[in-house]
Amino acid sequence: MHAQWTYARGVVIRALLAISVFAVCAQAHAQDRPQDIDEAAHERATTHALRFDEALDVATDSREIAGLAQSQSRLRVARDHTNALPDDLQVSVEAGAQLLPSTAFQGRIGVLQHFSTRGLGDAHRSVVDSESMARAQELAFVRLNQRLRAGAAWIRLWVAEHELALLREELVAAQRAMASAERGLDLGELLRADVLDATSYCEELRVMILDTEASRTHAQHDLERVLETEDVALTTAGDLPQRPMPDSEARQALVARVRRDPELVALVAGATAFRARAEQATAQNAMRIGLGAIVDRTTPSGIAVLAALAFTFPTTGRGARESAMLNAEADAALGRAETRARQRAVDFEEVLHELDHSALTRAQVAERWVPALALELAERERLFAAGESTMLEVFRARRASLTGRVRELAVHGDETLARQIFIELDGALGAPSQ
Repeated sequence: MHAQWTYARGVVIRALLAISVFAVCAQAHAQDRPQDIDEAAHERATTHALRFDEALDVATDSREIAGLAQSQSRLRVARDHTNALPDDLQVSVEAGAQLLPSTAFQGRIGVLQHFSTRGLGDAHRSVVDSESMARAQELAFVRLNQRLRAGAAWIRLWVAEHELALLREELVAAQRAMASAERGLDLGELLRADVLDATSYCEELRVMILDTEASRTHAQHDLERVLETEDVALTTAGDLPQRPMPDSEARQALVARVRRDPELVALVAGATAFRARAEQATAQNAMRIGLGAIVDRTTPSGIAVLAALAFTFPTTGRGARESAMLNAEADAALGRAETRARQRAVDFEEVLHELDHSALTRAQVAERWVPALALELAERERLFAAGESTMLEVFRARRASLTGRVRELAVHGDETLARQIFIELDGALGAPSQ
């Protein structure tokens, strides 16, 4: 009878310990949004929460983008002031005095304008047009890059914030478990090893929290760099964006349009601008014809009007030298574009691979691994409450469950980022060819 009472007492005590140790588990699973954003890490003037789409909008409103847009406007103005004249109008004035046979004032006024023989006006306009096109492509590349960087930083920040909240909730549970293990040790129902395992788990969680706080801060700083914020601590608001998986037709169209990538187009446009400048240098330094008139006071009372004709021959080779140097820059830019085109083709294949890999990984983690770990943990807790398992085994199950839940957040972020990258690239490359 005494043995039965002792066994029953032990089962009741262990059940109470199990309830007090792991009661927080359901609460940790139920909360999706972090409640604490580590106030000690944010000592700046204000904290601002941004949704994903808001972050992208701010990223495309950067000072660099505004400067490129203003540059385009000025290039359009420059085109309105282009003409075919190689030089400005030349006016010369000569004045003196006639001494013999009588004293008289003498003077000469000449006007001369040079004209190109090589279509300089078209060359000027071609330079401005090609520079404007290069600036437009640079603007598109910068806009795409800004959106990609902002999206990646926001997603990383979201994952770090939610991981940090999960770890802090788990630490609270582990601290309660440690206190309960100490009470169980005093009652003789648990071993000292149980207390030590609970203690080591708490310390392990504190290290994980420190690492996650650092990751969150790095992601926050990356987002603040992209958004060019000043004295504002940024946090995320809302959930990860829901992005559909692209179909096979859209995926094939992405790879087929690799040469429309803004970076490649910007490099090619830059090469075109160099070619236009080379042609301008050749036209600017080609043979020029000067036409003008001279008004000459040759006698005390006589005035002569003379026609002026001048030829400027390209004897120095300056135009050929400048043209060769600019064409060399164009060749280098085209070479970089070809190399980058081959690299971008691989980049696009990597984007498509990441779409599939991230989706499969998330499905495996969220739909199989994490539920399996949750079932194992629940069974370990039941066995512990019934006196058929040890706290060490329960803590091993809790560690595994926490690892799975943290990984689930990470792969959710990876999948979202992969789909967002595809969407940004697909939009930047324009409509597929029919």
